[in-house]
Amino acid sequence: TAAGVTWLYGYDFEIKVIASLTA
Repeated sequence: TAAGVTWLYGYDFEIKVIASLTA
């Protein structure tokens, strides 16, 4: 569903942000 895609994208984005901050 669109909501599922949005949630997945937001989750992936959050992981990338955290990874970049802790790198």
